[in-house]
Amino acid sequence: MFLLKNLLKNLKTRLYWILKGPYNPREFWQRWGETFVDEPMQRKIYKEHHWIIKKLKEQNPKTILEVGCGFGRNIRFIAENYHLNKDTGSDQRLEIVGVDFSDSMLESASRFLKGLDQSRLKITTKKADATNLPFKESSFDTVLSHGVLMHIKPDDIKKAIAEMVRVARKYIILIEQNDNSMPLKNRSFQKMNYFSYAYPYKKLLTDQGAQIIEYHRTQELDWFVARV
Repeated sequence: MFLLKNLLKNLKTRLYWILKGPYNPREFWQRWGETFVDEPMQRKIYKEHHWIIKKLKEQNPKTILEVGCGFGRNIRFIAENYHLNKDTGSDQRLEIVGVDFSDSMLESASRFLKGLDQSRLKITTKKADATNLPFKESSFDTVLSHGVLMHIKPDDIKKAIAEMVRVARKYIILIEQNDNSMPLKNRSFQKMNYFSYAYPYKKLLTDQGAQIIEYHRTQELDWFVARV
């Protein structure tokens, strides 16, 4: 009986996504962005967030770009937990820029980030696509992407990685879904579900000239620090 119930549940889930038609990232995230911030698991802080802070403290960036900032969870956590080293000067403010292509996500970010003390930091959010970042080369000390590239379609993933490398001055921090449950087996991508993919991030980064200086693999995630 349990196996039958589980099978019916899986079939119901698959039918739900099939009826939604082809995955359209911009439309999908615009719609989900309206309620995304209200989901407890999306607001939760995980161990990878603390790892990001650890890496930032090692890098001491003065400017940070988050590609795919969503409703601002990472930006708020960074603003509250990462501070510039004292030797950067008392008049130096940390600058954090978050970009997202979803208007509804950015509207949520505006509310979620309200109230942060900006006397020691400057936070800006901007509408932009990961495949066409509106910044000059080497604009940011560190570029961060956390659970975003996994939602980019295969035709666009190389361009998104190239853009991150282009605008990074020193480092890229990348945390994305891996292929543990459905191995890539030398393929260029693996579709994991309706709205996410696994990619060979090591190859994608090194093909763009980035040097991977730290890599961790957990059950579901690949964690990277790359130098550009």
